[in-house]
This record gives sequence, structure tokens and C-alpha cells, in this order.
Amino acid sequence: MIREVFSKFMSERTNDADIDQFPLLGHEIVKTSEEHFRYQRVWKYVLTATFGVNFWATESSLQEQELRAKRALIHGLYGEFLQEISRIELAAEGGSKKEIMEACERIKKKIQV
Repeated sequence: MIREVFSKFMSERTNDADIDQFPLLGHEIVKTSEEHFRYQRVWKYVLTATFGVNFWATESSLQEQELRAKRALIHGLYGEFLQEISRIELAAEGGSKKEIMEACERIKKKIQV
């Protein structure tokens, strides 16, 4: 799943001239000092991923451009889900349980590993 998220994130583009393509800044797996014994010794690991959006700004436009970059980052990560939520809302207004269930299934498929 992480690989799919990374590849999708890397392929996303924005129409904003001041915001560059979404780069994957990195990910790592770190073994912590915590261990537990079940049938054998197991260690606790932490998987972290870092995403970023490069953006250009002058000192006077920094706050505005930062907000635009945050929006682009959120769209890159959650855009597909926000579209499905909009479809669910429209289907709910129209009373279509079938369309709601179909949208929910599409969301589930996107989330599954």
C-alpha cells in the first residue's frame, strides 16, 4: 500500500505555477528498543513517511503561498476520497442508496492494502 500511495503521490501534478510536483521526501523503518516475547521475541518498528510540496514565495506572499501549498498537499493525499464524498452527498440528496453503497465500496478499495 505504501508503494501505491508513494507512486500516486509522485505522479500527481498541480496547475499552480508556484507549486511544484509532489515529491516523496522519504520514508524509513526504524526498530525501536521495545521488545515483547510471545512465541518468539518480537520488536516494535515504526514506519514513517514524509511528503512535501515545493513552493515559491516572496517574503510578503509567504503566508498565502503556504496556505496554497497546504491545500495542494491535502488534495494530493485526499483528492480521490473527497470526490467520492461529494458523490455520496449527491446520492444522499437524490435518495440513491445504491450509488452511496457503490461510492463506499470504491473508497474501501482505495484504502485496502
